[in-house]
Amino acid sequence: MTRNREYEDWARRAAGWWKKQGARPEAALQFARLFIYSWAEGLDPKVTSIFRDPGKQKAMQQAWDRGERAGLLARPANPETSKHCLTGWFSTPKAEAMDMPTKNDRRTAEIARSIGLKPGADFRTPDHGHYQWV
Repeated sequence: MTRNREYEDWARRAAGWWKKQGARPEAALQFARLFIYSWAEGLDPKVTSIFRDPGKQKAMQQAWDRGERAGLLARPANPETSKHCLTGWFSTPKAEAMDMPTKNDRRTAEIARSIGLKPGADFRTPDHGHYQWV
């Protein structure tokens, strides 16, 4: 993947949207980059989740355990360790994870690695469409 100045400029301008969704500022820029580069390759990225309230994360985990798995590709992590549930001062969201399924999650994972994100595809139990700031 060749970095494109227009796409980099777009990502810097768009990072604010990811911050508003609860992403840590450093992660927001990387998530915006992953989005634009995936979009540029025609992968049709769809951001489905960034910050999650720990209560929602726990409910998702319990639903998975009951066999209610619609919309979930892998068992949600414990809210105490999930990168979706991280907070900073005064409980300000600072998520370091994003769920963004695409038409080709394998290719998107390659793009993620090339820009320094960790794809869920690399987890012991793969979580395709999940990306973490590292």
